[in-house]
Amino acid sequence: MEHVVSLFRIFFLFGAVLSFALMLIEAVGGDAASAALLGASFAANVIFFYIGDIEQFKIFGTVEAKLNRAKDLLSDSQRISRAFASLMIEQLAWGGRWGGLDTRRKKEIVWELSKLLKDSGLSDAEVQVLRKDLVDTAAIDLLSTWHHVVVRATDVYKNSLDSDDDEGRRSVDSWRKSIQIDFTDLPFDEALLLLSPDSVINHPGIKGRIDFARRRIKVAYESCKSEMNYSDEYVKIMEEQVNGGSISWANDLLKDFRS
Repeated sequence: MEHVVSLFRIFFLFGAVLSFALMLIEAVGGDAASAALLGASFAANVIFFYIGDIEQFKIFGTVEAKLNRAKDLLSDSQRISRAFASLMIEQLAWGGRWGGLDTRRKKEIVWELSKLLKDSGLSDAEVQVLRKDLVDTAAIDLLSTWHHVVVRATDVYKNSLDSDDDEGRRSVDSWRKSIQIDFTDLPFDEALLLLSPDSVINHPGIKGRIDFARRRIKVAYESCKSEMNYSDEYVKIMEEQVNGGSISWANDLLKDFRS
């Protein structure tokens, strides 16, 4: 009988390893649904792997030993859940941000994962730490969108200047060169301010449009940071860009001023 139990444990151990490997492959490939199913299979195989130990406790263990082992199993389950959720959230955040699953569905999956983690015993603070990648990638996406708005706005502004206003054009070109840096390494508020062309754009109509865009970008980031998830405002901005990306969004914002 002991030999049969050992064979079953080997089988479940192999199943756990295989499920985990396939889960990683599917997650990297952007198939969140398949990765979630394989993650569940991985957890189930781990639990079945320990069933033999649980049965032994029923026969030979003391009450204290049973309780200690139960606590260990619960701790193991939480660690597995945490690792699985962390991997899934990381893939949702960094993988295929401009393709694959739409942003709204990603947000729903994150809420589902968060509920699963809380049900398994993790605190709100622990779950929020796992969701930090979402805020980081939202900041990068929003700053990229803002950068495209700024570039397009300064192009439109240059075209609106009088033909003999060489100084105005040089001022815009000089400012544009000054922002050719890796702004994603800067704190969000600092990067947003650095990329604001207020000092070189005097056209009230164009300035009004970029002020509107800046407010939306700021609100979207602050709400993502508050929720530790993709906020509704961030989702709306990403949905508006689904076909043409940031450049299309900038063009739509400034379409009345195209020359």
